[in-house]
Amino acid sequence: MPIIQVNLLEGRTVAQKRAMIAAVTDAVVDSLGVKRETVRIMINEMQAEHFALGGYNGTSTEAIAREAGISQPYLFRLFKTKRELFLACHDRQHERLYETFRTAAEAAPRGERHLRDAGQSAGDVGTDPRVDPVPNVAKARVWLFSGTEDRTVAPAVVQALAKQYALFGAVPVLVQDKPAGHAMVTENAGNACGATEPPFINDCDYDAAGALLAHLLGGLSPPSKVAAGRLVVFDQRELGGTSAISMADEGFAYIPAACEKERCRVHVAFHGCRQGASAVGEAFVRDAGYNRWAETNRLIVLYPQAVARYVWWVWNPRGCWDWWGYTGAAYATKDAPQIRAVMAMVERLGLPKEKNR
Repeated sequence: MPIIQVNLLEGRTVAQKRAMIAAVTDAVVDSLGVKRETVRIMINEMQAEHFALGGYNGTSTEAIAREAGISQPYLFRLFKTKRELFLACHDRQHERLYETFRTAAEAAPRGERHLRDAGQSAGDVGTDPRVDPVPNVAKARVWLFSGTEDRTVAPAVVQALAKQYALFGAVPVLVQDKPAGHAMVTENAGNACGATEPPFINDCDYDAAGALLAHLLGGLSPPSKVAAGRLVVFDQRELGGTSAISMADEGFAYIPAACEKERCRVHVAFHGCRQGASAVGEAFVRDAGYNRWAETNRLIVLYPQAVARYVWWVWNPRGCWDWWGYTGAAYATKDAPQIRAVMAMVERLGLPKEKNR
């Protein structure tokens, strides 16, 4: 069955689209000698604004099919479900946005002046009480990782971030010699090292969690062979982590045996996009590599959980944490709803045990 992908249909009338599809079909039939009914034309540029205007629930697949110049049954031959169609539209818009920024970046003058300009912009918000003083960045322990096979966040982006931290006076550690895809890298758990696929945990013979914790916390005791502590499930809604801000009903915390009776430090581990428990189960909270180190170093690991939302007021189809503002303009401040919810979780962990049930 010949499957032909057609681009550049957006902005054309239905008649123009139908004419283009007919012409492509005729060309395939003539050149390959196949029956017309076996040719499948895959329209790569569906009108994503349907979803933007109507939201996921308010968008009609019939209307999308009609505008594309195809029947609704044919639409569902190309995309098995409405959700699959929606994610295809989302991915296409994401690719366009990425390509726009990449092209602009390549055309821009080179040099560190632009990083300094960005640093100056950050300094301009330094008087905002909702943001910590920018000079504090110089004292931060910064650990960055970039896999050479990562096509989601290109190595050049992470290298630029390291330079920007340095301009603020920090001394970042950048690990960039592992052939990893876009994933949490571990010593012996997960997919092949170069993969970029769920659960986004890759076996690269490298203990990223251990290296990260050692840099942040200093000298550590060797990890335990097994994580023998408790993995606790708790209700995030009690602490402000609701679906209204794209957070899951439940979060996780790993509690080592020693921390049942003694005071311990807390490390917050944020999962990546499409890596929350609603998408990959408990893969991240069990296999990311933190728990064995926590067991021998009196360290509680908090695993807050985000969840995908498809409504227009919380547009987060990949279940990412809010790094672009889908929860509102305060997303990067202390008043950010997700930040406040996670801080409430940390504070709850600091309460006496009898008050923390």
